[in-house]
Amino acid sequence: MSFDSDSTRERQQVLCYTRPSPITITQFEPGVSDPTTKLRVDYTQPDSGLTYEAKLTTELSESPLSVNTTIESEDTLSFQTIEGLVPGHAYSVEMRSFWQVNANLTIYSLPAPYQYTPELTLLSDNGQTDLYDPVFGCTLPADLNDLEVFGVNNETIGATWTAPDGQSQAFVFQFSPEGTFQYSEEVVPAGTSATVGEAFSREFGEFGSCQTIEVNISVVSTCGTFLPNASTSEILTTYTTPTIPFWVPASCSSDSNSAITLVFEDTNAASCPLVYTVYRDSVESVDADNNGSVKTMTDDEDLLAGTVYQYEMSATAYNQTSPRSTLLQICTKPNPPSSLEVTPTGDTSSYRVSWSAPAVGSATGYYLSDNQGNSDVLVLGTSFKYNGKTPGLEETLSITLKSFLECHVTGVNPVRELVSDTSYTDTITVVTAPLQPLVTKHSSTSTTTFVMEVQIQGGGVISRLSIDSSVALSKEPTNPVFLITVEFPDDGTVIEFEISAIYDGTIGADATSKPAGIGYSYEPPAKLLGLDEAVGVVVIALIVIVVVAVVAAVVVLVVFLILKMKAASAVGAAATSTSAEAPAATQGEPQPRGRLWQDPNPDADYTLTDTYHLRTDYIAAKVYAGPK
Repeated sequence: MSFDSDSTRERQQVLCYTRPSPITITQFEPGVSDPTTKLRVDYTQPDSGLTYEAKLTTELSESPLSVNTTIESEDTLSFQTIEGLVPGHAYSVEMRSFWQVNANLTIYSLPAPYQYTPELTLLSDNGQTDLYDPVFGCTLPADLNDLEVFGVNNETIGATWTAPDGQSQAFVFQFSPEGTFQYSEEVVPAGTSATVGEAFSREFGEFGSCQTIEVNISVVSTCGTFLPNASTSEILTTYTTPTIPFWVPASCSSDSNSAITLVFEDTNAASCPLVYTVYRDSVESVDADNNGSVKTMTDDEDLLAGTVYQYEMSATAYNQTSPRSTLLQICTKPNPPSSLEVTPTGDTSSYRVSWSAPAVGSATGYYLSDNQGNSDVLVLGTSFKYNGKTPGLEETLSITLKSFLECHVTGVNPVRELVSDTSYTDTITVVTAPLQPLVTKHSSTSTTTFVMEVQIQGGGVISRLSIDSSVALSKEPTNPVFLITVEFPDDGTVIEFEISAIYDGTIGADATSKPAGIGYSYEPPAKLLGLDEAVGVVVIALIVIVVVAVVAAVVVLVVFLILKMKAASAVGAAATSTSAEAPAATQGEPQPRGRLWQDPNPDADYTLTDTYHLRTDYIAAKVYAGPK
């Protein structure tokens, strides 16, 4: 400005500044890197070398940005990203540019969106219904916290979570089971918005087995009256469990003593990618065929013969496993028996063979075949008796044995009889015991010895005799006629003997008969004048001779008496010498005056007590009390 006058000429300069050109907000939306706590505002830059500022307005007390808070940025970028915002909340924005003239002067453009520009367009997504309306932006809700799916089976599915940071007004469930239906439900917090960390849980049903389930849970926030609700979604894909498989017991088989074939079925769709797991006695089977996809399995790992096993199984698809099936009980085949041997029967017309049960597992019974006409004879114990044999017999017996096990398979009738795949065969030499011996003779050779003679009945063969006695003997006899030396007490004590016949054939295993029981005792004779009977008789006779010798007639009488006494004595001696051997008609019966006792009936008890008063006579007095 200048002035010109007649008296004075003065010139003054005044600087004037124009405003920067108005700018236009072209976009206001959630931030790219984190849409839950950031908003990005884009704008035009009609002038260069300017600085731009954004002012966000919110009414939330928890927001770090309050009314008239501004953020500045240089013109190197055509947008600003505002950070640290509250998730799920709406903000209004204003933009302007400015340039700094000096420390005391800053020139600002008019604020957008309230000024016309050639680039001005209606931002309807930001709440504008008119070009000059305020511009709003909304952060997205934060993601759910602790989202988990639970209760997945072939009928139900559920989810749990806690409310995230920010403003959460609702949660929306959407389930999309494969090939069935879609389900949607909105879960609304008790207040106007959920408290951060508030827990929620929902469960839903009516699903099929082995289905793909897509769980879409959205967090919804209200972005004021000018913007639609904002939401974030978290999608989980899970699956319902397969149906429980079931056994087909009639098709399951006991293949051997170490293998079992299992057959099963299920009702899942053919498209379900199933894997079956078998459990043996509650523990997962280690068999290499386990965890397969076919509906059969041969379990042949670590099985024991003749053993009952219990099986369960489950089905797995998409990492979802069904509950275990019902129990199946089935068995392995038994092993054959072993160790054949002969055991005594206690009689002379039979023998018994026995064997050992299988060392592993168990057996219900056995099938016996032999070279004596028996074929697959059922034996429930571990021995078999052969009857009708000749006493003192030796023969060769060949036996073949198989074990069998009665197996109660679940749901199968009748009970299965499992026969061992292999048999036990052995050949053994057997002998029968001789009949009970008979003592047919006995006689003395002195006051301390006597001779026995034993008869072997039935025509069998014996190897030797065995004598058990109440006094020690030097050795056992080997011949039917034998001499025993023993000192008999004078007090009538009975010395007892049990005589048995033994046959061991060629195998060295004794077969012993029932014993014949015999007892002997000695009782001294009565004495006359301290002398034995015979000596006493002679002494008396001599006295008579002396007394009556004077009279001739009397002498004749005495001689007659002496001869009479001698004759009587001779008769008595003859009776004594023959009393040890009775007539054949009386063999086997107790006889007076020295007959030995024989056992006419092995099942009866007999006691004979005869007393002989001569030194050469002995007494049979033995009780037989049954077989040894």
